[in-house]
Amino acid sequence: MVAVRFRLENTGTDAYEDSPAKSSHLVDSDGRRFTGSNTTTTAGPAFPDTVTLAPGGSALGFVTFRLPNDAALAAVQFAPNSGLADDVGHWSLP
Repeated sequence: MVAVRFRLENTGTDAYEDSPAKSSHLVDSDGRRFTGSNTTTTAGPAFPDTVTLAPGGSALGFVTFRLPNDAALAAVQFAPNSGLADDVGHWSLP
């Protein structure tokens, strides 16, 4: 298992409500995508199933991923709307 810490900030003018785990993915070097979960981790507090942020609000938490042993991680992705949004944050891993 791998845990990733995310900081979510609502920079909009409306409340933001979403599932951080469903919005988060790890991508391996073969292009396989793994969706996050709210599994408890010793790394720190997991996000709840749903996070609601008022405009200007923020939240910090971990999303956990179950990966096969052969997965060589290449990137972290975050797409709002439970992963269905057109805008996707993408961070390549070294």
